[in-house]
Amino acid sequence: TAMQALCLTLPAVGWRHAVMLRCVSRTLRSWIDDGEDGWALISRIISNELALYVPEGLVVEWRAFFWDHLFPARNKWSSCDSVAHDHKIRVAVRFKPGHQEETGLILPLHQRLKMLKKGQKITREEAMGELKLSVSEIKSKFLGNESDISSELMEMLQDAKNLFFANSRAQSDARTNVSHLSVQQDDRTSSYSQGSAGEVRPEEAEVHRMHIDSAHPSQARAGEGGQKRGPDGSQAADENEGQRRMFGRSKVLSVDKSSVAAYIPGVGVRSFRFSNVMDAQVGQEDVYSNFARNAVISSLNGFNSCVLAYGQTGSGKTFSLFGPPQWMDELEGTSSKLGIVVRSMWELLDAREKMAREKLSALAISVQYVQVYQEVVTDLVDGKKVNLRTSSSGFELHGAAETTVASRRDLLEVFRRGEENKRYRATAMNERSSRAHTILVVNLQQNRSKDSAGVDRTEQLIIRSQLVLADLAGCEHISKSKVEGSAKREAASINSGLLVLKKCIKALNEERSHVPFLESRLTMLLKGALGGSSRTYVLVTGTLEDSHGDETIEALRFGEHCQNITNQTRMDKLSVASALDAIDVALRQCEDGIQSLKERGKTELPAFKSLVSKHAALSRKRNLLSAGT
Repeated sequence: TAMQALCLTLPAVGWRHAVMLRCVSRTLRSWIDDGEDGWALISRIISNELALYVPEGLVVEWRAFFWDHLFPARNKWSSCDSVAHDHKIRVAVRFKPGHQEETGLILPLHQRLKMLKKGQKITREEAMGELKLSVSEIKSKFLGNESDISSELMEMLQDAKNLFFANSRAQSDARTNVSHLSVQQDDRTSSYSQGSAGEVRPEEAEVHRMHIDSAHPSQARAGEGGQKRGPDGSQAADENEGQRRMFGRSKVLSVDKSSVAAYIPGVGVRSFRFSNVMDAQVGQEDVYSNFARNAVISSLNGFNSCVLAYGQTGSGKTFSLFGPPQWMDELEGTSSKLGIVVRSMWELLDAREKMAREKLSALAISVQYVQVYQEVVTDLVDGKKVNLRTSSSGFELHGAAETTVASRRDLLEVFRRGEENKRYRATAMNERSSRAHTILVVNLQQNRSKDSAGVDRTEQLIIRSQLVLADLAGCEHISKSKVEGSAKREAASINSGLLVLKKCIKALNEERSHVPFLESRLTMLLKGALGGSSRTYVLVTGTLEDSHGDETIEALRFGEHCQNITNQTRMDKLSVASALDAIDVALRQCEDGIQSLKERGKTELPAFKSLVSKHAALSRKRNLLSAGT
């Protein structure tokens, strides 16, 4: 048939011509876009032609996989650096099951008015905020008309927001004649040893709770801000306690595949939207395959990648990253409870064999396993202290054992030693609370004797990338965890490091010229994985337990800041049409910015090139979405 002939012809013409033919041939475009076979074929063509990694048995939307993973890596084996700045942050939310009560809630007047039927009048009790509504009533009347936004469209909204910051950065660089793109750092010294510089005062124990609202004063409203704390980090008299008794406490109302609806005292019902939301029924395998696996694929295709697990203590971060408390006992088998770290390493080893078998490249894998405890970095393999020294890609671990991994047996030994040296402590919120940030740094080196055109070379081409898997210690409220003494200092250090991480991610998303990596050992260590050409995947964990509603809301806000999409405190409904309009506006503003830079002769700025690249990528996604609808 004609389609069979195309399947035989396209590999011969190459991936570039295959994509071009799709643009000029309606028949070919229809065949490629109407199903997954066409894009799957093009993905296999580019993989074989450019020696890019595509997992076996992958079940994905091949069009999105091509544009998200393969096309950006097209210059992996080339000296061209046209896609050097490809920083992306993707956020997923995972919930742990918990007890929820059918309590009465009071909505703000403006939200209550929206629930009234035409001609219906509001009662005095409703106007005075004295009438409580049940959770089921709010769900049926208030959340029933929420629009279903696809994960693809949510990611495009994030790209549109990033395009806005890229445009602002380019215009700023043009005004100041900046001729560099690299993030400016405070390079006062080239070696950072352990010392008192990173010590945190006990009174900073609750700083992590307060920093989110202080960063966005417009959202620091009654009931949505933080409680006042005493100088020792404990809960002081809460001026809003009377209001909390009247309105209730924060709680999660509903969880959908792309949004979370929550009730916040004094604010009412508020939506948090993400590209991927997983309820308590989602298993470990789905968390990995639908989210974290993207980081592994990116690292194998030449990008630095990072997976961060963030949330309150006891919300399931360590379970998601490693597995249940006895996860070490299940490593020899194929347990369904194993987490992201183990599954990532297994896939890297499988990819090593696949790439060698298909003669794509030779892959060498090595790991460094460390923890950050009270601003001191320690090697989990041998228990020695580790210093951080500057390198071309960030900071390197000086003194940390680097273990070559050629088999699962090598990994088992690393994990066994790491578990022996990890710091845990029982608190009122978690019987086995991690008291340090645990980070597995996976160094990948790929060697190939052919260039991007498949021509043999006398010297080896070497590509180095890094995959960082970070199990961050949980932020906690001392009033709930009941910790004292050294445990309180641990909590202060944990919360302070997470505060700096949030500041760094915000600066990266907004393409600021300065990113405060040096304010914390944690962010110094993560600099190579977060900055520059990196793919960052943040897994926000929360619990449906009503008693931990405030902490879950804070974690959701952190994820919201990471992806640069923040809803207003009023309950605005996000429709597909309004999302597309926002994307179109961002594209038009960017086009105006590009034209302005061209007229001023600023096309040589790296920020201009980055802006053009981001605009082209978002335009391509927008056109593909229009063609699909």
